[in-house]
Amino acid sequence: MSPYLTSAGKWVLATGLIYMLAGVLLSSAVLLILGEIAVALVGISMLLAVPGATAIDRRMVTIELGDEKTNASGNLVGDEIAVDVHVVNRSAIALHHFEAQPFASHALQPKSTAGCPLVPAGGTAHGSTRLQTERPGRWTLHGFDVSVRDPLGLVETRDYLPATRSFEFYPKAGRMRGRRRRRQAQQLLYTVGQHAEDNIGAGTELRELRDYQ
Repeated sequence: MSPYLTSAGKWVLATGLIYMLAGVLLSSAVLLILGEIAVALVGISMLLAVPGATAIDRRMVTIELGDEKTNASGNLVGDEIAVDVHVVNRSAIALHHFEAQPFASHALQPKSTAGCPLVPAGGTAHGSTRLQTERPGRWTLHGFDVSVRDPLGLVETRDYLPATRSFEFYPKAGRMRGRRRRRQAQQLLYTVGQHAEDNIGAGTELRELRDYQ
């Protein structure tokens, strides 16, 4: 939960120090004041970033994933799947510039981060991320490396939030076979105990019977 300066924060701090140095060397009060203002902005940003980081560290902010049945199985290798991400903020502090980078099994590659410009205090923000793999199997999304910034965007803090979900990926060659097996299994559930006859009600000679595969 250590806060650090973003690129913008480093630029503002460096500019402030240069102005202060120039003000001292040139005995210019204006340059000195401008430098002090820039350095003060960085200090204020540091203070503003602490409450949000504390809320995440104390797990007052959680991440919930979308419907568990969505994209949990039946995915093919190489396909990108979208996962809905819901950021629940139970603290009294609004989170600015919230970003969540998926942390998953080595074979499950994140293609995008879930970002929310603002997570309101006591509210929920919604985003999504995309995952992909080139290896068949059952792979797990463990959680997210999250980052938040102060309202000015000069200071950023990072933490980890768990959110577990497993996904099954099948080889592309099994696309039609997998679909056909699932369709046959569903049909079987609806036709248990039924049979077809040549002449309904006229005899017991059955047709279209075969061994169960």
